[in-house]
Amino acid sequence: MNLKKYLYVLAGAAVMALSLDVFLVPARIAPGGVSGLATVISYFANLPVGIMIFVINIPILIWGVFEFDIRFLVSSIVGTLALSVFTEIFALCLHPVTDNEMLSAISGGVLMGFGMAMVLRTGSTTGGTDIVAKILKKRLPYFSMGLFILIIDAAVVVLSAAVSGKWEIMLYSGISLYVSTKVIDGILDGVNYGKMALIISDYAEDISKIISKKMHRGTTNLYGFSTFSGADKRVVMCVVRRNEIVKLKELVKNADEKSFVIVADVREVLGNGFAQS
Repeated sequence: MNLKKYLYVLAGAAVMALSLDVFLVPARIAPGGVSGLATVISYFANLPVGIMIFVINIPILIWGVFEFDIRFLVSSIVGTLALSVFTEIFALCLHPVTDNEMLSAISGGVLMGFGMAMVLRTGSTTGGTDIVAKILKKRLPYFSMGLFILIIDAAVVVLSAAVSGKWEIMLYSGISLYVSTKVIDGILDGVNYGKMALIISDYAEDISKIISKKMHRGTTNLYGFSTFSGADKRVVMCVVRRNEIVKLKELVKNADEKSFVIVADVREVLGNGFAQS
């Protein structure tokens, strides 16, 4: 891992620690995972949250060694230590921004998700549910990282609420978890979202040229058969960014008002003009 990636890990860990010390821990909201467990233990045993985060992470890091490589271990140790240290430092010099549980849940969830996504984009983790989620993602790649984190963290939140008996806090924790999950998925996957258009027209070739000239996007011509008219049809397939779909529909409508257009969301787009794999 190069210096730039290490800086991203440190920055992400700092944002996560900020979420804990400024919003979640003061409101006694368990953010799930190791941080949630550390918060509950700190509440009952009066132990530092940052130190407990590192202690709980030790067996999880050892599990990660068997699933990944030594570079993963090193970067994850850096992330775990950074989160623990930043949590302790911020606890000494920062104060809660609000005493409103709802604001704490939402704001803490946004910061937690943003910081965690920064770390995950480098291929590293801050330990805890990050590692468990990466292991599950490795074995079940068709589910999102955010979903795994949500399931694991939700289980921890329910457990902590059962132990503490504060079920209202569990609801706030659920809100925080939901927000952080959406932020993680939005940062990890959302930047690659796109729109795919299937354009059925008697002027397919002209439409392809217009899209290429006006939008600088490539197209693919597919050959089909219309059971409605009994005639062969050419279908233009084009993938564009979300903010380009309105222009695409206008160009197609101007070229052929009778065209049949199907627009679908695309979860991820890799290649020329989009994100690289």
